[in-house]
Amino acid sequence: MELLSPLTTADEVAPLLDAGADAFYCGLITKKWEDTYSTICSSNRRECGEPNFRSFDQIRKAVTTAHDRGARVYMAANAHYYDEDQYPVVLDELRTAVDVGVDALIIADIGLLLLLRDEGLSVDLHVSTGASVINATSAAFFHDLGASRVILDRHLTVEEIRRIVKGSEGMGVEVFILNGRCRNVEGYCTFQHGLHEIMNPVHPLVGKAFMAVKHNDRVVSLAKRLPKRVLEALIDESVSMEWLEPCELRHTVTIEGDVDEEQQANVQERMKHFVKRKTQMECGACAIHDLATMGLESIKIIGRAFPTSRKLGDVRFIRHLLDYMATEKPSREEFIRHTRAEHKQRFGVDCELGYCYYPSVMEVDA
Repeated sequence: MELLSPLTTADEVAPLLDAGADAFYCGLITKKWEDTYSTICSSNRRECGEPNFRSFDQIRKAVTTAHDRGARVYMAANAHYYDEDQYPVVLDELRTAVDVGVDALIIADIGLLLLLRDEGLSVDLHVSTGASVINATSAAFFHDLGASRVILDRHLTVEEIRRIVKGSEGMGVEVFILNGRCRNVEGYCTFQHGLHEIMNPVHPLVGKAFMAVKHNDRVVSLAKRLPKRVLEALIDESVSMEWLEPCELRHTVTIEGDVDEEQQANVQERMKHFVKRKTQMECGACAIHDLATMGLESIKIIGRAFPTSRKLGDVRFIRHLLDYMATEKPSREEFIRHTRAEHKQRFGVDCELGYCYYPSVMEVDA
């Protein structure tokens, strides 16, 4: 089962491989794309700046280092859709990505997937979670369009994933395992990330979109040297994360129309599984024991915008659990007990339902 790590710079490849990564995924925003379309039209669902490579030369360097050690690199072009005039630009960039050695392209837009199939590029096509693959029928649909892997929607349960893998023979299946468990179904979400970079383009002291990257270690280190009154004006912890993205605002969900009480109750129960991030990031590591028995192809760590130190810690955490399972052959209960102890050591807090990718695993009394 492949351990897939986020990647932002070529310099991260070697240390992340040493930490235990098997493969990488990345995004690219060239200066030409940014100047033409701005951050509102990011080609890979991550705004310009920290989360993205900025040139194909850097991607070539990353691919070369990865290939020298038997690892693969995948590039995301997974916007939900592109305007008609963007397709030639995207296709040209993806041709170049293949030329520099990228092993797979991560795609959400069916139109782009069809264009790539007709183009006949010698590269694997992975279907992004933005396409909302939620059952084996969806997976088969994309397999018929030429995809070799689907990345499942992050709201699926362990048993739902098991059924999809079982019903998707010949198709690789990937799921998320750490960080960024969004409360929305991504393929149906119309919230736009990155608007803060447009609305607040430049601060005279710290530059563009300070709030958007305040979690970055380098930026925070710089900010701590600013005068207190300036720092307080820039970082209001009472609104910072909620202000950044509309989906982070506190809200409730109700169903309108002809629904029964059980359906209403199910919605409210589901909302209990989503809480605002405060002390830790979301985690599904306890489910690795279940996932490993399914024939799953890959588990993915989210975090392209995280600093290298955070990426390294996350990869080591998941790699340790994979190695522990392979060498010690623990029972399911033993594995969950061990994982919760490692989680406490890694994040400094106990596991909580609201941060769990796969809440059914929390029912195990480990």
